[in-house]
Amino acid sequence: MHSPQVPEPSVGRARSILERIFVPVDFSMESHRAVGVALALQRSIRAEVCLFHAAQSDGTDEFLGGLGSPAVLGDWRAEAEQRLRRFLGNVVPGYPERVDVVAAVEARSPRVIRDEARRWGATLVVLSADVHGLFRSEAEKVVHDFDIPVLVIPRLPTTAQERVRD
Repeated sequence: MHSPQVPEPSVGRARSILERIFVPVDFSMESHRAVGVALALQRSIRAEVCLFHAAQSDGTDEFLGGLGSPAVLGDWRAEAEQRLRRFLGNVVPGYPERVDVVAAVEARSPRVIRDEARRWGATLVVLSADVHGLFRSEAEKVVHDFDIPVLVIPRLPTTAQERVRD
């Protein structure tokens, strides 16, 4: 007679890593892949997903604000969050599950991603990045500087030369 196996406690802990998935988005095709992976995990294990974008100010908003322009930092954040919603609609039209969107008006850096992931309560960060090169990529900086697990989806080679190199 077959008796069911009781999972080890470590399996339960491993599954908890997949509960809240945070995806930094730069609106590239690579971001499409990272979002696709996060949404697949959401559908299969009921994970919560948050898309994040760090909107960069070019400094003119402060200048224009001083001249009486109605553009304020809140507008940048709201615009970035709307763009994230449109991006999600382009990646998976009519996606039925809830996906949080968060934007910050700060310089793009691993620190901003880490801080926002912590603030949202992320248990996993999924990002797509170019991991080849002489110097540390942004993905490597994220992996080394985070206390949250990171899943890096390598960028697909786009040219014949890149396909041969890989």
